[in-house]
Amino acid sequence: MKNRENEMKQPYICFLIAGLLVLSISGVLLSNHMLGKVLRFQKNIIGVLQEEDEAHVQIYLQAMFETVNDSVVEKGEAVLHQHGYTDAGIYFIAEKMGMLQSVNFAVLCFILLIVVVVFCFYRITKIQKKELEFLCLENDKLREYQMKEEYISNQNKRMQSFIENVAHQMKTPLSRVYTSMDIVEDSLVDNEAKYHVEECYQHLDSMNVLMRRLMDIGRLEAGKVIFQKKLLIVKELLKELEESFKAEKSRIHIDCEKRIEFYGDEKWLKEALLNILTNALEADSSKGTVELSCTKSADYIKLSVRDHGPGLSEKDIPNIFDRFYLPEHVKQNHTGIGLNLAKLIVEGHQGSIYVYNHAEGGAVFQIILPIYESLKMRE
Repeated sequence: MKNRENEMKQPYICFLIAGLLVLSISGVLLSNHMLGKVLRFQKNIIGVLQEEDEAHVQIYLQAMFETVNDSVVEKGEAVLHQHGYTDAGIYFIAEKMGMLQSVNFAVLCFILLIVVVVFCFYRITKIQKKELEFLCLENDKLREYQMKEEYISNQNKRMQSFIENVAHQMKTPLSRVYTSMDIVEDSLVDNEAKYHVEECYQHLDSMNVLMRRLMDIGRLEAGKVIFQKKLLIVKELLKELEESFKAEKSRIHIDCEKRIEFYGDEKWLKEALLNILTNALEADSSKGTVELSCTKSADYIKLSVRDHGPGLSEKDIPNIFDRFYLPEHVKQNHTGIGLNLAKLIVEGHQGSIYVYNHAEGGAVFQIILPIYESLKMRE
């Protein structure tokens, strides 16, 4: 909008400058023209006097170059009146000199130029007024946006504080439940009862993981986490990660060069990759292969996790890393915080994470991390 107003104002500014220049140049040219007319008329008088009487020429020339005397001017005016040249007759002299036509033309041009200048000034003023109104409107919008951002930020802080408090408050009761479940399990002899106790343990473990992740997210967002970075061999990191999935280990296929190094926090990076890999394994109900690959270029390291499931919907892709977001066809026991935590960890390592659907099926989570040398420079 502002650029458009500037584009509209530019031609008027050009016209205004051009008009002022024309007025200045016209004034100089008109002055020179009028001076030329007067000199030509004077030369004509001198020529006529020269033909009649040379003595009169000398007197006339002396009068031309002498200082103007008011009493002599009055005598000259009286002589003109005696010969019938009244004040109105002066215009006749001016007309004979060719000055009236020049003056009339100059006045007409001057009026036209004044009209152009006034019009341009009016248009520029009007456009500037619109610009001012637009800027005021933009300032109001910016102020409103800042207020909304501040409100959302405060709400997020309150929510995060609430989640952290709840997580802390649940730790003690959960510990006691674990202890009580151990006592109950030791006293049971019925297999069916033991099955239900094991089921309770699984739910307790899920709650424990949820609380830990919520607390991790809170610490990351609050800037309380200091990553303990060290030199890591990426392939070794992926192999250790593979060992965490004993039952699903056969489904994981790793393709990584031996000597790709990265400077990062081993514990947190494992947490991020664990969440992504878990998501990929659960996404493929056919129990197909999940491919874990790593490549290195001159500027970055690229980690990819690809499953062979149905992929993500167009609605899921832009929201998949949002906290508490649950994709379509997801299992009921999902909380929607694992991928959000992974994103925070990757970004904490100055990296970025993306997701897209592979052309041959399945979803691909791609992590881009800066190379070891560039990270050392940032430390």
